[in-house]
Amino acid sequence: MCSECHAEEEASFKQVFSFLNENPQAGIDQIVEATGVKEDLLFRWAKTRRFQASHFPGIGYPCEKCSTKINQGKLCSSCIEDINRELAIFEAGRKTVSPAPERKTTYFSTRSNRKR
Repeated sequence: MCSECHAEEEASFKQVFSFLNENPQAGIDQIVEATGVKEDLLFRWAKTRRFQASHFPGIGYPCEKCSTKINQGKLCSSCIEDINRELAIFEAGRKTVSPAPERKTTYFSTRSNRKR
C-alpha cells in the first residue's frame, strides 16, 4: 500500500473510531451510513482486531462459511461444531473399513534366463 493510500485509510479509521467512541453500540450498517467508510474495510479492521469486541460489541465480521457475525477466528462456533461432527463421522467410517490384505510383490522380467 502506498503512503497516500495508507494515510487515507488511517484518516478513515480515525473517523470511524471517533464515531464509535460516541456510539459504542453502533453496528456495521450504522457506521457505514454515518462515516461513508466501506464495509469491507471495517471487516478487515475487525479481523485484524483494531476494534476490541469488548468495547464495541456491534462490530464483527462474517463467518467464512455461513456469514454469521463473529468477533474472532474465521468460523463461528456452529460451523466449527459441524466440521468437528463431520470429522468424527469420517474417522468412525475409516475405523470400520478393514484394511486391504497385504499383497506380495511380483516382479516380471523381459529377459529370459534359458539357454538356447
